[in-house]
Amino acid sequence: MYKVHFENRFIIISPEPDRVQKYGLFHKFHDTNELYKLISSFQSDKEISSINIYGPDIKFIWKIFRIYFTEVEAAGGFFSFRKMENGICQKDILNTANPLQTVR
Repeated sequence: MYKVHFENRFIIISPEPDRVQKYGLFHKFHDTNELYKLISSFQSDKEISSINIYGPDIKFIWKIFRIYFTEVEAAGGFFSFRKMENGICQKDILNTANPLQTVR
């Protein structure tokens, strides 16, 4: 599962819909253009508190999701840790000042 924060809102990417949590929207991933429209809508509509994007190949969805944002080197920002297969955590930082930039 991947979780990306946008100030006090977030997007979850998971293999199955997470019905235990309360999300603003559930969306089954079908294609890239649809995903980008959803992200754009989420960024412009502050009333949407969260989205659960789900599909069987979350690594692929994560890869497509990250293409929407520009990755830049930076010293700070919001970040999350995700556990890799070898047990090492990797830090992903999202620059919410400019949501089209992801920092690594």
